[in-house]
Amino acid sequence: MKNMKNIPINTMLKTLPNGRTMLGQNQLIDLLLRLLPQSSVMDAVQRYYIGFNAFETGKPGDALIFWQMDEGKRIINAKRIHYRADGHRDKNVPPIVMYPGNPQCLFGQHLLADAHPEQPIAIVESEKSALVMSIVKPEFLWMACGSLNNFNEDFLKPLRRRLIMGFPDVDIKRDKLSGVSVSCAMWRKTAKQLRLKGWRIVVDDHLEQTVNSAHRMDKIDVADVALQQAFNEHVERLKRQ
Repeated sequence: MKNMKNIPINTMLKTLPNGRTMLGQNQLIDLLLRLLPQSSVMDAVQRYYIGFNAFETGKPGDALIFWQMDEGKRIINAKRIHYRADGHRDKNVPPIVMYPGNPQCLFGQHLLADAHPEQPIAIVESEKSALVMSIVKPEFLWMACGSLNNFNEDFLKPLRRRLIMGFPDVDIKRDKLSGVSVSCAMWRKTAKQLRLKGWRIVVDDHLEQTVNSAHRMDKIDVADVALQQAFNEHVERLKRQ
């Protein structure tokens, strides 16, 4: 990658927990620690090299930093994203690409280095969703493309020889021909084009077939469903106690 700014590893390391407590440093992580097995949450945060902006700003509850590394574990870029207490992104604070002069890569791409070649890859749009689903469904290797339009051949190229499943968000906007969400229709089209080139890639539309209009308004994804289920189970545990 020509003209790419080199990002020193120490820049990333100073944002990582590395023995420091995660509790109280970020609202999304606090939520996950309440709803999911704590050891699994901490392991996932470390495995994905997720940074805490609070360690640099000193502001508890501040943004998470999602470091993007290639399969050689070279740091390519990072995104800083703020979350509310309910785990949803704070839309009043747009995500920030921290190194705008650099390209981006799949969040979680570095996991390819140690993964079994036949472990299926699951692609979601948001980094949060990849983190959550890696805890809930560890049989897949979860990665995030970061935006709807990044589900394309160039961005997915490192996965060329892998078995890939796409899990698009649902959307209130519908494709006129198929009736499914525009996002699902776009990912289906990309998957079809890549299969013609020999790729092993499909798009899962189970969520698309089961959501209601309220879900579409909220633009939910598979991680939202998983967290809602975890929340319901958490409430039931509290009731029994």
